[in-house]
Amino acid sequence: HGLSRPARRPVLLRETMRISSLRRVIRPMTRLVRCFADNAQAQGVDVKGGLESVNTKMKAACEASGTKTELVAVSKTKPVELLQNAYEAGQRAFGENYAQELIEKAPKMPPDVEWHFIGALQSNKVNPLVKGVPNLKAVHTVHTEKVARKLATACSAVNRSSLDVYIQVDTSGE
Repeated sequence: HGLSRPARRPVLLRETMRISSLRRVIRPMTRLVRCFADNAQAQGVDVKGGLESVNTKMKAACEASGTKTELVAVSKTKPVELLQNAYEAGQRAFGENYAQELIEKAPKMPPDVEWHFIGALQSNKVNPLVKGVPNLKAVHTVHTEKVARKLATACSAVNRSSLDVYIQVDTSGE
């Protein structure tokens, strides 16, 4: 099938420079996000302050590299109350990597939340996910043609006009 064929694209020096300049900002930001996510519930971290800090660092990295990005707050194993705090602080894009957890959380959040499914989606979870999360914006990542076809069929069944899909491509031949 077409998804298993490795693809290569040349890396331009300019892109390499952008990536290296982002690493200085992203590494500390990763630690901050990890700390924020792990300790928010247990230690009462200020969700709004944490989001403002991350967004400030992301903005600086984007300005330095000339790129745009969006923060997707990953809600893996976090209670809905913590997500609601982030929503009240202005966060609208949330990611989840367990289909069942996303299906359960989505109706408890406001309808303008943009949900992202993160990780490998099993084909048997496609229909419940598409039907159960009407504000699903994206699936990260589709790794088989079978899942891609099931997503297309499920979207048609609920008259969904679009869904962002990120395709996983094996470039290393593994």
